[in-house]
Amino acid sequence: MAYRERIRTWRRGTVTLTLWDINQRRESGGWILAYRLTDSGHVIFQGEDFGSSPLDATDSDATIAGLLGFLTLQPGDTDAEYFATYTTEQMEWAGSQSAELCRDWMMQTEESRQA
Repeated sequence: MAYRERIRTWRRGTVTLTLWDINQRRESGGWILAYRLTDSGHVIFQGEDFGSSPLDATDSDATIAGLLGFLTLQPGDTDAEYFATYTTEQMEWAGSQSAELCRDWMMQTEESRQA
């Protein structure tokens, strides 16, 4: 993946999530961002398909939390078809302590936004 500009790197425990601006705008007004989530240096997820909210800055905690909302889903959280293309490593990570740490941070971030 050839990225244009790194927007932000977020870290919690052994997890690193990096976002890049790929200079593509969504019809709804937000931006399409590239991302890479690693755990202990191993790539778990990467893509160029995250549509940010037009209400949040692309480098904000809200944008990180929005993406983590998708990347930390577990079986039972949504339809089984969502996980059809997951690798074994991605499925294992979804149930890991690292994913739980990310979910906890995401929930705290969402709660603080609503307060």
